[in-house]
Amino acid sequence: MIPGEEYDGMMSQVESFEGRFHKIGCGRPLLGGEADFHRLMDILLRATEKQMDGHTAMVFMGHGTTHSANDIYHKLGEMFHKAGYSRYFVGTVEAEPDIEAGLEAVEGMAVKKVVLRPLMIVAGDHANEDMAGSHEDSWKSRFKAKGYEVECVLEGLGELEEIQGMFLDHVKAVLEGV
Repeated sequence: MIPGEEYDGMMSQVESFEGRFHKIGCGRPLLGGEADFHRLMDILLRATEKQMDGHTAMVFMGHGTTHSANDIYHKLGEMFHKAGYSRYFVGTVEAEPDIEAGLEAVEGMAVKKVVLRPLMIVAGDHANEDMAGSHEDSWKSRFKAKGYEVECVLEGLGELEEIQGMFLDHVKAVLEGV
């Protein structure tokens, strides 16, 4: 998803094999370049447009990391707002911005409903438990406790054909030597 700790580790592994093969390479992560941010934002806007009305906020839940790549989540959120999508928010489970930032951002808006979606390749444990779980600390429960109607969409980004296309384009760029 991002050029974070796991990506750095993978790149170190790949580099250790250089010279053993005629050619070896890796594609960028989903958000590996500036154009990727704009493309992802456009994909997310199209994927969510039917859910949005004048009283709905869209909150994406990313994983988050202590790695400097965590800034990507802030950047994506800012991009939505600068493009005029003030009811779109990006938060993370394990870093900043967190659920508190999401709750604070939605408060004071004329919002009655919050749609929660994972900003992750798969809708796994974090999406099912931390986002949509029934326990009192889940994002769903936290927004419900504030009086919002909450809809959880358990669809990973990897399920979207356009996201699959982004990954394929990254692979093609490596194969073409870009």
